[in-house]
Amino acid sequence: MDRNRLNRPLPNERRRHNREQRYLEETSTEFTNADDLIQTEKDEDLKNVYGWIAFALSVLSFFVVPYLFAALAIIFGFVARFRDAQILGNTAIVIAVISIIFRLFLFPLI
Repeated sequence: MDRNRLNRPLPNERRRHNREQRYLEETSTEFTNADDLIQTEKDEDLKNVYGWIAFALSVLSFFVVPYLFAALAIIFGFVARFRDAQILGNTAIVIAVISIIFRLFLFPLI
């Protein structure tokens, strides 16, 4: 250990000593169940809400502003599919696509 005339640590040693002192603290983890800390409840009705909204938008797209409501129904249909409401999401997507096809090809002929 290098010391100067007055037996004090050199500046580099002081910095190293301060750095070592800074990290002398106690850390630990708790012995609790992680599932108890995270309280996520998957409600069946809540995940189906997106599916029902998509279904309502797709049916509404036959009557009012078809392109807008069909596009929203497709978006909500994909959100519903990713939230585990597969049947409602797929149904809404199919109905919205049928609405767009009907509006593009069949409605001008009527």
